[in-house]
Amino acid sequence: MTSASKTFIWGRRMSELLCIENLQAGYGEAVVLQDVSLRLQEGQTLALLGRNGTGKTTLMDSIIGATTWHGGRIAFAGQDIQHTSPHLRAAMGVGWVPQERNIFKSLTVHENLTAVARPARPDKRAWTPERVYELFPRLAERKTNLGTQLSGGEQQMLALGRALVLNPKLLLLDEPLEGLAPILVEELLKAIARITRDEGLSAIIVEQHPQAILKISHHAVVLDHGTVVHRGDAQELLGKPELLDELLGVARAAIH
Repeated sequence: MTSASKTFIWGRRMSELLCIENLQAGYGEAVVLQDVSLRLQEGQTLALLGRNGTGKTTLMDSIIGATTWHGGRIAFAGQDIQHTSPHLRAAMGVGWVPQERNIFKSLTVHENLTAVARPARPDKRAWTPERVYELFPRLAERKTNLGTQLSGGEQQMLALGRALVLNPKLLLLDEPLEGLAPILVEELLKAIARITRDEGLSAIIVEQHPQAILKISHHAVVLDHGTVVHRGDAQELLGKPELLDELLGVARAAIH
């Protein structure tokens, strides 16, 4: 491990977890991402922002291995994974909560969690179904309910809980707040902040509520037309609402 791949955060020495360099990827022959590069250290959260159709979900799909690779590099925990199958990436510690949630609707809440649970790394406290119930008391109350009997917000909680019991090193959240009532948005934001800020699980979050996600993130990357048009400190971008509006509007900004 080189000195360039380590940093200090909150008094601890952290290693680089994800490195994407000049990634070109898409679906079939269609190339959506053009020379995308980003880095993420262990214990850090990245807000991935941009208007609809700018390549955010494609980037998440590329990290899990669900796109066609056309060039560049993806390294996870020091290993190149651009040619690694999705199930092996999951086994390496890439956890994914898709926009569609994709819970097992024919199973109960408890069965959804126990069907996929994996032990944690020796140096980490395990996420178990019991810890998920403590994080989301609503799920504890509905542990015998089928997925079809849950509200949209409860399904999102279950999708997040199911990803957590895999005990991943990196959590990918694709628009976790979409379509939820304000009270559920606040509940999920608190849970995500606990998972990431308080417990140090690395995460990349795609969201249409940029202010909410920037508040709990370390870094921000903005995509437009499949390229990075801004990268920087999340709190700094949060403090520049005019720049944020410009980046998420019609005008494009230069890379920082």
